[in-house]
Amino acid sequence: MSRFTSKSARSHPTDEQGRALVALPDDGSLLACAVCGRAVSAATLDRWGHVSVAVRPGGVPAGLAARHTRSVEVPLGLCDQCEQLLADAEQATEAHPKFLSAAGPGRAYDLVGGILVGSAVLDHPAELAVSPVTDLPDAVEALGSLGWRACFHQQLHGDRVGLQGHAAAEPWGHVPEALRLQLRATLAKHRTERLAESAPPLSVPCPAAPTPSYGGTAVSSGCACCGVAAVDVPAVALVRHGRAEVTRDTWAPLDIAGDLSAHLCPACQAAYEKRGGFGAACAEIALTSFLDPRLGTQWEIRAELQGAELDPPVRTYADLVRAAARTGRPNPPPCATPWAHLGTVADLDRLRQEIARGLGLDLGTSPAVTR
Repeated sequence: MSRFTSKSARSHPTDEQGRALVALPDDGSLLACAVCGRAVSAATLDRWGHVSVAVRPGGVPAGLAARHTRSVEVPLGLCDQCEQLLADAEQATEAHPKFLSAAGPGRAYDLVGGILVGSAVLDHPAELAVSPVTDLPDAVEALGSLGWRACFHQQLHGDRVGLQGHAAAEPWGHVPEALRLQLRATLAKHRTERLAESAPPLSVPCPAAPTPSYGGTAVSSGCACCGVAAVDVPAVALVRHGRAEVTRDTWAPLDIAGDLSAHLCPACQAAYEKRGGFGAACAEIALTSFLDPRLGTQWEIRAELQGAELDPPVRTYADLVRAAARTGRPNPPPCATPWAHLGTVADLDRLRQEIARGLGLDLGTSPAVTR
């Protein structure tokens, strides 16, 4: 648990910004802690030192700020708890080498230190807030940045009311209520992300395709190539970015003027990019790669060098939708798994073996196709 005692219920009177402050004695015997703001002995000055702060008085228009801004040297100390907090930040940073590598030493320390500060401001268990992430999600960035902003020495910069000569009446008492609200919201988002990191993947269904501008067929319920109705994505991606953005990033739009309006799943989009278009060659690469990655690699090489084609041609899900439209029948349902419209697992494995024999490959007896 946090070493600090700040609670949601403030125990001292607050000003109009929600800050609880006390005046320091004029004899210089006490200083404000540079991090949590509480009053500490002037003997701790050597732990932090003087901070040069640019301040301007309140009521000065923004256009005249430069003229009225002055530089003030403010002596700050460091309490035992905050000295330990900074040591914990350094230790936590070194304990997560992937995080350290992704962020860089200085930035990693700032982010972890900010997270520990933000956790202390809210009296939140810091262990829950520190995560060995490697991709620096927005919540970690925001929590680290907001946490450092909550430090007393950071609040001094640009202060119009005047923290100089004051200390926090209680640890973190100087933190404005607006910043506390931001910290609470960001920490809640970070906690949700942490829980989502260990959650099972979630399905993102194929989005509806717009009606083709110049006629043609709209495929709205599954991948135009393999027919799969939904793609599994990490739960944390949905928490961080939202379903709409993840859907856009997962399903690639396919628009062939006068012919087709649809979407491709990530695997079939990769095949589309390799072949430079949507057609038999794209479908063959997508299908063979799904049946067995070794098969997909060899088929791609053979098709590139010799122009090999599967016989009979691969029927895509879009082919089935087109056929239904021509005959006035309802659209066929999308596939629960890729290429299920071509048959059962056994059917697909027989097809896998047939293609392998044609390429002179021995894939063994264990089937690669599972559902």
